[in-house]
Amino acid sequence: MTELAIRKQFPGLDIVRFLAALSVVAFHLTFRISEPTGTALLAGAVGVPFPELAQATWAGWVGVEIFFVLSGIVIAFTAEQSSPSAFLRSRFLRLYPAAWISTALAAAALLAVGVDTSDLPTRVWRSLILFPVEPWIDGAFWTLPIEVSFYGLVFALLLIGRVKWLERLGYALIAASAIFWSMKFAHRMDESFANIPQSTWTRITLLEHGGYFGLGIILWRSAAGGITGPRIAFALVAIVVGFAEIVGVQGGVFFAPVGVWLVALAAMAASLFVPALQFRSLLARRLGLITYPLYLTHQTFGYLTIGTLIRMGANRFLALATAVTICFCVAIAIALIAEPRVKAFLASLFARLHRPLPVNVADLDHVPAVSRMDVTR
Repeated sequence: MTELAIRKQFPGLDIVRFLAALSVVAFHLTFRISEPTGTALLAGAVGVPFPELAQATWAGWVGVEIFFVLSGIVIAFTAEQSSPSAFLRSRFLRLYPAAWISTALAAAALLAVGVDTSDLPTRVWRSLILFPVEPWIDGAFWTLPIEVSFYGLVFALLLIGRVKWLERLGYALIAASAIFWSMKFAHRMDESFANIPQSTWTRITLLEHGGYFGLGIILWRSAAGGITGPRIAFALVAIVVGFAEIVGVQGGVFFAPVGVWLVALAAMAASLFVPALQFRSLLARRLGLITYPLYLTHQTFGYLTIGTLIRMGANRFLALATAVTICFCVAIAIALIAEPRVKAFLASLFARLHRPLPVNVADLDHVPAVSRMDVTR
């Protein structure tokens, strides 16, 4: 095991993840809320303008791309120390308990407020199993099937005893995404970038976003095993692919989301390569713990709160502040109270059905927290 793997203290990664989640929250609650689509439409919060804030928050959607790079980093670390069964259980515990709790709370909130819930059963079951096709209980769930696809590839390597091929997997993901985006741009040179097609299948096959996971793998391997020529080359290709994906999503060349992503990438690299930034931080860990449930629930609870208060005649900024407060309270309650109990029950169930989980992987990477990658509950 490398010296870096032994330290396993990366508070900077937790902070980057938390800030990325904040950027997504700000994007949805101050910019995307004005569009009559998705969760905002379901929650009856469409048309609440925040032009004073939107100029600073419209690029916040790129926080999702930051999440994918972070996932590549953490999974590269996790897979190196896991058996196939331990990896599968730890990934299950990472995604599903918080998703189940978030789904239940969001469904209860939608029913309590009395919005149109005719398709609520469909939204609930698709969210509970992380089905790759919408609708979900909250629009944020669209990224989770992508994560599952990435986990599946890594699990396959572990299953065949080829965890050493993980770096090759990263290279393959970057190459596949590079080919995908090159073909899309080549075929649509004379059309708006907004017309570049995106679909469920290009997402769950990781053609659209695989480059981000591959870049995360390379960052970890470079920090743990040294910088090499192939790692530099593929990292540069991944950065270009990331730029292409961001441009493709946005429908044109805009420097704000690209800049945010590059700054976050630099911060992640610093967290891995600078020993002075690798230390124990309880605050960073706590921030990391609430990031996942905050991401899963902020649209439903944020839009419901803003829509309800605006209809009652409240000031829109007061409605926004209240919504953000409620979103954080819900996320904290899930991360620190409900989720640990569900995970403990499931872990004990797994132990009875099979064998006790190894101490170093039972709760490895508790949801999004990465500053203590070896912490168990």
